[in-house]
Formats: sequence, C-alpha cells, structure tokens
Amino acid sequence: MIIFAVLASVATLPLVGLFFFRLYDNQLIHQTQAELIAQSRVLARRLCARGGEPASTQGIVARRRASAASPPGSGDQRHADPAGA
Repeated sequence: MIIFAVLASVATLPLVGLFFFRLYDNQLIHQTQAELIAQSRVLARRLCARGGEPASTQGIVARRRASAASPPGSGDQRHADPAGA
C-alpha cells in the first residue's frame, strides 16, 4: 500500500508541475503586458508634450517642410550643370 502511494505521488508530480508552470507563465505574461502598457502611456504623454513628433525626427520633418515651402531652384545647388555652364 505504501509503495502504491509513493508511485501515485511520483506520477502526479509532472501534472502538478505543469499546473504551477502554467500559473507562473500566465502571471509573467500579465506582468509584462502591464509594464508595456505603462511604458507606452509614458511615451505617448512625452510625445504629445513635444508637439506630436519624436525628438529624433523633428529636424527631418522641419527640413522637409522647409524644402517643400521653398520654390524650386532657390535652394542650395549641389550638383554642377551637366552642360558645363
């Protein structure tokens, strides 16, 4: 009878381990999701505070707007005239 109880408990250990692993995995997933949501909220607030554009692209967007607003030919010409003039 004791041998049967030991064998039954050893047989159920993998099932119990899978159950606890599933609970732990779900907890980690929920925690990670909550952290990512919090980080995205912080980034969204910072983005809105800066005027809607991230700092790394503000210069690029400003240059594009300036070049779109200036008439053609009024900018810096970097290439020589192909006719040699």
